[in-house]
Amino acid sequence: MTLKTLLVHVDDTPAGKARLDAAVTLASDKDAHLVGLGIRPPEPVPAYGAAVIPKALVRDISKENDEHMSALRKRFEEKLRQAGREAAGEWRAVTGEPEDSASLHGRYSDLMILGQVGLKQTPEGLRDLAEAVILESGRPVLVIPEKGAPASIGRRILVAWDGSREAARAVSDALPFLREAEKVTLLSVTSDNSQQLPGAEIAAHLDRHGVNVESDSQAARGPTGETIMKQAEGLGCDLIVTGAYGHARWREIVLGGVTNTLLRRSPLPVFMSH
Repeated sequence: MTLKTLLVHVDDTPAGKARLDAAVTLASDKDAHLVGLGIRPPEPVPAYGAAVIPKALVRDISKENDEHMSALRKRFEEKLRQAGREAAGEWRAVTGEPEDSASLHGRYSDLMILGQVGLKQTPEGLRDLAEAVILESGRPVLVIPEKGAPASIGRRILVAWDGSREAARAVSDALPFLREAEKVTLLSVTSDNSQQLPGAEIAAHLDRHGVNVESDSQAARGPTGETIMKQAEGLGCDLIVTGAYGHARWREIVLGGVTNTLLRRSPLPVFMSH
């Protein structure tokens, strides 16, 4: 698979601006079509209140939302123009619940580019967007840290491997990155000092795909998520690839500890599949 269509969620926060920069750079590197998605929440005017809420107030709210979407579109199109990619992008402004809207439009892309979970600068209704979309969309998600992404994404990659279905899905989805990487480290975090390499079989599989891969096994000395982040930074990686772990009732149950840690705290971009 090659990356032909990328989708980035666009907002006006500092993290959103850094995310847009990363998306435009990645689309240029991959020669991919970039979709900018602006999400306009439903206007907070319940039907039963239509008779008591002044029409002027309703118009003002609608006008403010229109102006906000127009400003986001202008920023998106200006970034494309600066990169010389006006013909390789499109803007979509949608109205609806953010999780549903992003998941739906993400299904028409090869990869979604979203922000970290739980950022205080992000409007409350969008803070958990990546968490829900990873589980609902059926597409991989690239989560960009609050501070933004390195100048390049995918030159040196750490793959967190535990043999699970989710990890296998992530490796498969990330092949466009893995094949082009200068170096891929397949990290298995174990609970003891075993000398076995749990990722030997998947490493051989990746080697047959032309991936420059090596296996590494680390004994966990603390939370697994912390071990993954520390190892990735120590190796000079610019991308972490991992499966996202959830539950059948994900609306009520928090994502697994490793996933939650990486979604909220990773200093590097994280490629996740579920």
